[in-house]
Amino acid sequence: VSLFYGEIADYILIDSSGSTTIARNIDASLYGGEASLDYALNEQWSSQLTVSYTHGENDTDKVALGQISPLEARLTINYQWQSWTMAAQWRVVAAQDRYTLGHGNIVGQDLGPSSGFGTLALNASWSYTKDLSLIFGVENLFDTSYAEHVSKAGTGNDLPGSEAMFRVNEPGRNLWAKLTYQF
Repeated sequence: VSLFYGEIADYILIDSSGSTTIARNIDASLYGGEASLDYALNEQWSSQLTVSYTHGENDTDKVALGQISPLEARLTINYQWQSWTMAAQWRVVAAQDRYTLGHGNIVGQDLGPSSGFGTLALNASWSYTKDLSLIFGVENLFDTSYAEHVSKAGTGNDLPGSEAMFRVNEPGRNLWAKLTYQF
């Protein structure tokens, strides 16, 4: 378990809520934490559960601090047998209704509330030798349509004077493979 609390004087806020985008200094406070539990079910099976949360406050304007990730949980189940390893990870992210339209940082600004979502990823690896292995998997197995709350899409098209556009969905189902050789 790790917990944190921070008070930040002169936090640089990018404010696109008016007719122009400005950078200004504010006072902000943040708190949150992450808890993780690893459990070996037996010699082959293990699991991990991780939960993380951050709460941010713009203390100067008395509103939510922009670009703060919502509550998130990840549950992973692993299986190990001889030269094979397999895993399934279920990621669940809560809706984020704490936002301030147009407030954020150099990476992006809040575009409004965001919906919660859940995705499932599967992967496996096979070790031919201790130096050669094949890893493959599928992300977003059920092809869920979702967008992260904290997203670079909130910066517009990166041209001077551009405005934040819209939330961009993450990729759908994604198959991947990787062959590794260590020498």
